[in-house]
Amino acid sequence: MAVEAVAVAVAAVAAEAVVPPGAPGEDEPDQQKPNAAIAIDPNPAAVNETVTFSAAKSTDEDQDIVDYEWKINKETLEGKTVTKTFNKPGEYPVKLTVRNEAGETDTATATLTVKKDTKTDPEPDEPKEPDQPDDPDEPDEDRGLLPIPGFGMSIAIVALLSVALLLSRRQN
Repeated sequence: MAVEAVAVAVAAVAAEAVVPPGAPGEDEPDQQKPNAAIAIDPNPAAVNETVTFSAAKSTDEDQDIVDYEWKINKETLEGKTVTKTFNKPGEYPVKLTVRNEAGETDTATATLTVKKDTKTDPEPDEPKEPDQPDDPDEPDEDRGLLPIPGFGMSIAIVALLSVALLLSRRQN
């Protein structure tokens, strides 16, 4: 019976015990780390085109994100949204690290593709017919035609008449 009394007393003390903050067993709220998200516009981009890097879709459900650090092609930039231009084509690594009020961080990575300037080096839309000039009002230099309508035909007729005249003189 004395053992039962001790067990009841221990249970009563344990039920009234106060657990100090941060002690094991305390119910801690589930805090979410931030989630970094990168948006690049445009991607791919052209040489010397302004590119916008946005972290607007980065989230943290519990706290505010207080710091946005970008590492773009070995350059460090700060801010939720940053812009940059690239003067050479290639693949550029992009890294975003976000930090919340509690100091927790998350990092996201992406790749920006920069191509040659499409204004000076356009890709053909459709192949052209081989015998079709670009503009009907301009001569087709590949075929040797001049811009005067019927002039080529006139030269051909004169040439044939000259050959006929030479042949007729030879026979005489």
